[in-house]
Amino acid sequence: MTYTVEALREEAQAVDLFDLPAGLRKFDPAALLERVRLSDVWVEAH
Repeated sequence: MTYTVEALREEAQAVDLFDLPAGLRKFDPAALLERVRLSDVWVEAH
């Protein structure tokens, strides 16, 4: 399968394009690992 991109413009993007919608929050992988670590499924390596 091949795709062709035409009329591509490299230009600055509006900052608000990267705002999260209301009610959502940015994913935090460290917070997820901490939640798993504190849960009953975490097993310490020996």
